[in-house]
Formats: sequence, structure tokens, C-alpha cells
Amino acid sequence: MLGGSCLYSEDLTYIVKKGDTLFGISKRFNIRIDSLKKVNHLGDSAILFPGTKMIIPGGYTVQKGDTLYGIAKKFNTTVNELLDLNNIDMNVILKTGQFLHVPVTKENIAEKDVIKEAPVVEVAKEVKGNNLWPHSGSRTELKGKLKGIQIDGKPGDSIVSVNTGRVVWASDYGIYKKLILIEGKNGLVYGYGGNETAKVKVGDYVKSGSIIGVLGGTQDETAAFFFVYKNGKPVDPVKAPRV
Repeated sequence: MLGGSCLYSEDLTYIVKKGDTLFGISKRFNIRIDSLKKVNHLGDSAILFPGTKMIIPGGYTVQKGDTLYGIAKKFNTTVNELLDLNNIDMNVILKTGQFLHVPVTKENIAEKDVIKEAPVVEVAKEVKGNNLWPHSGSRTELKGKLKGIQIDGKPGDSIVSVNTGRVVWASDYGIYKKLILIEGKNGLVYGYGGNETAKVKVGDYVKSGSIIGVLGGTQDETAAFFFVYKNGKPVDPVKAPRV
């Protein structure tokens, strides 16, 4: 855990929850918003999707005789990196017991905030012939806050995963009904919305081509939604890898 009572703590991997904001997360972990953005490679317009992994820099409690140079050397970083991460300058006087964020490479998983590893799950039979889209219906580009693709469908139609990865979110998300987020090993998070029913749960390992959900709605108003993000930034769903 982060805090002044321990000498050293490693990075935390935090899983974004519905309603989370950069401001709220920064307050919770006592870190500047700019530092959160830098560590996680987030832009000013980044969207925090539930299920997205964020790195919370670990920290070090200053000991008697410590210097910025000595701390930087201990953690294999630079003085400038320490200054930037902690919003301090070269003239700062370090005090014994002072807490500093430090960029470290290992991860210390916070049990209540992360997705635990689960056995590989074969969730559904693989389907073919959909040209690696979640649904074979006609597609329209979404140009609002959430950039992606809307796909026309009918109630009861299956939604298919176009990527292989682990389910990090499968729950209601406003107008997108049951939103399913699957994170691949390439760091991309694929979002599948419009589901009335989710056939997967958080922690499941899904293969490309597996049926992951069932569309809901009326005969005249039923659609699937498809998004792809990396580090909170949208990726063109047309160009996103199908792996």
C-alpha cells in the first residue's frame, strides 16, 4: 500500500471502475493528475473505460541522509524523473519520513482492486464467416465522445469477439447495455456493447470468434457497439488487429 509508514512500496495495478475519474484516482493515491497521465501514457482527452488497467507509481519514504541523487540511483531512474513525478524542484529540502513517488518496474497487486487470474475458459464454439466483426450487420461510424462503430442487428443476435484476451468488464454501462471489455496481450481493450445478455464473466479467457453476448432491444431499434482503445485513447476499429 502507498503511505508514509512503509520504507518502500512497489507499483500498484489499479483496475478502473465505473464512475472513476483521473481527479478521483489522483486524490485516492495522493498523486498528481499529470503524473498519472505520464505514467499511463494518457492524453488530455483520454477516456477511462471500466476494466482498464492503470499503473499507480510506487513510493519511497525518505530516510535520514537521503539525497535526490541517491534515491534516483537506488531506483535506477533520474533526478529529473523524481522531480517531475513529485512536482518538486531541485531546491527542495528532503525531510525524514517524507513520501516520494518513484517509477519502479515490478507490480504489487492490490487484492481488492484488480482482476485475479482465472483458468483458461472455453466460453463458446467458434463461428466463422463474419469477416471478423462482432456482427455482420451494416456499420455506421460513431462520432461522439465514445468513438467506435455502431452495427445494426436484431434482438437475439449473437455478438462475437474479434480478439483473443481476458474479460476485464462485463456489466451494464448506460445506453450500451451490457458492455463487455476484453483486453488482449497487445494492450488493446476491445469493447462490445448493446448486449442484453453477457455470456462471459470477468476473468474468462476468450478466443477470437467466440460468442460473448446476445443483442437486446426492439425489432426496429437494436444495435451492437464496437470500440477499441489503448491507454485510454481510441483506436480505429477498422484497423485494430484481429488476434
